[in-house]
Amino acid sequence: MNPILNSALMYAQLNFKVFPLKVNSKNGQVLKSWLKEATTDIEMIQNWFSNTDYNVGVRTGDGLVVIDIDNKNDKNGVESIKPFLKDFPKTKIVKTPNNGWHMYYKVNRQIPNKTNLYEGIDVRGEHGYVVGIGSVIDGNYYFVSLDNPIAEANDAVYKFLEGNNISNTNKLEIENIIEQGKRNDTLFRLGCSLQSKGVSDEMIKTCLINENISRCKPPLLDKEVNTIIQSVINRYDKPKDENDNEYQVTWKSALQMSQSPKMVCTDIIESLLPIGVTLLAAPSKMGKTFLCMQMANAIAKGSEFLGFNCKKRNVYYIALEDSENNQIDRLKNTISEVAEGYDIELTQPYQLDFNLEQKIINYKYFHPNLGVVIIDTFEKIRTNAERTYTIEYKEVTEYHELGLKYNVAIVLVMHTVKNINYNNVFANISGSAATLAAADGLMVLLRNQLNRNIKTLYVDGKGIPADVIQTKQDKTMTYIRIESDNDNIDIDPDLLSIIHYVIENGKYIGACEKLAVESGVTNCNGKHIRTLLDNHKQLLEQYYIRYNVPPRSSFSRKVELIFYGEDTLENDINDEYDEMTQK
Repeated sequence: MNPILNSALMYAQLNFKVFPLKVNSKNGQVLKSWLKEATTDIEMIQNWFSNTDYNVGVRTGDGLVVIDIDNKNDKNGVESIKPFLKDFPKTKIVKTPNNGWHMYYKVNRQIPNKTNLYEGIDVRGEHGYVVGIGSVIDGNYYFVSLDNPIAEANDAVYKFLEGNNISNTNKLEIENIIEQGKRNDTLFRLGCSLQSKGVSDEMIKTCLINENISRCKPPLLDKEVNTIIQSVINRYDKPKDENDNEYQVTWKSALQMSQSPKMVCTDIIESLLPIGVTLLAAPSKMGKTFLCMQMANAIAKGSEFLGFNCKKRNVYYIALEDSENNQIDRLKNTISEVAEGYDIELTQPYQLDFNLEQKIINYKYFHPNLGVVIIDTFEKIRTNAERTYTIEYKEVTEYHELGLKYNVAIVLVMHTVKNINYNNVFANISGSAATLAAADGLMVLLRNQLNRNIKTLYVDGKGIPADVIQTKQDKTMTYIRIESDNDNIDIDPDLLSIIHYVIENGKYIGACEKLAVESGVTNCNGKHIRTLLDNHKQLLEQYYIRYNVPPRSSFSRKVELIFYGEDTLENDINDEYDEMTQK
């Protein structure tokens, strides 16, 4: 006989969701998210509890509320609830190891979690849980004290659950129970609120420690709470005394600024990656993920990236397109020495509740040295289908402000438009001009116009000097900066337009005049096009384009251009890797 399994099945039969908790614990979590994974599924429950020593957690809400009567630490919840009991329907009551009681009621409305509703009385409702019957804490059991069916709440119970109805407009608007995922932010905001009111450091410390113990489910580790306390005290000043001038100077003298030395550079990668938001764009299958991985590892090591000095900071890489196996293969095969401080989160794209700020907050409390957040790719977290100037400017600006707020560089990995314009490379970034205007840094990775084996990284931004960086990838897909011999060679822009058109479409058979129109050539004269093609057969071959002139028909002379190469623009990145490593 397994009393924990029987208890869990009993709750499930009543349609109340359960989940496992660590043995001898009220808060020790086994699942990634008890709130989402709690279940009534019999098979899952049997898998969890059949051969384990877990305690059982019972999710409240969804028709279940539990009145938690505390009877310890000078709290006498029994005395608080006694005047109400005569009007309550009899129900199931569970005795807790701490000499308290849990009163179970079915409800027909949403009841929020409440702490200290009355002296020694808490309520567990929506998004809350209690430890279930049969669970053990320090050798003491949760057991049924009054074995009645769980009763429907009546008016008396609902009125009791409303509490004293004392409103406090100055109360910080936070939930009574602080759930996992909100703990750091909520305690931080509470601490800032106390700091702004001039509360002493010692009192702030005491308050946050108590809030963590009583309201955070599960409580944070002591070191995490201490980090929050220090952040509140050190980051924000207390208000001035009443006798101080209420007006504060918020401006600086232009003359003094002109005579001051420049501030120390805050770029994560000097002259390449600033604090704020940077857009990194490339055509599909260009190898931008490899570039991001190399950059992330260089920052985590504090080494060089393409000849630029990197500050040693933690990197938080959010991968929205890759499987774990793909990431493992790339790390093993492309990075010889993976650095500490380079962390990867594999998550699902198109999440409506994607909250980057909360992710940054959570990460920083474990790794305060966070310097870079990479989102690969940005499109996978954009939920607004509209692409107006106003919407896109606001969207990117929010990430800019987030980067400044937490002193990090946020890299949004993006795609370029389909038809590449080499005359204005940054206009190739997908989106309106607002996307570029709101960004602090811009990077675009394109193939070299003359040599397809060379990839050019174009750089620009606010305070970032414009630069053109020529690179090649070695057999491990690592980008190496090179000095290109092709920089000073001119190529006819009309010919480039034709080359890009053929690569994009695979082939063209037809008249020169029509080719000019379809490829966007400025000079549509057929003789001009024919001359270009005849004089640059070798260059066309460099792009894996076969040029042929079929016999003249009765109507017009046609040209035939066929792209025969396995250009990596049309292949998967993994195929590109395999191709290069086999050479």
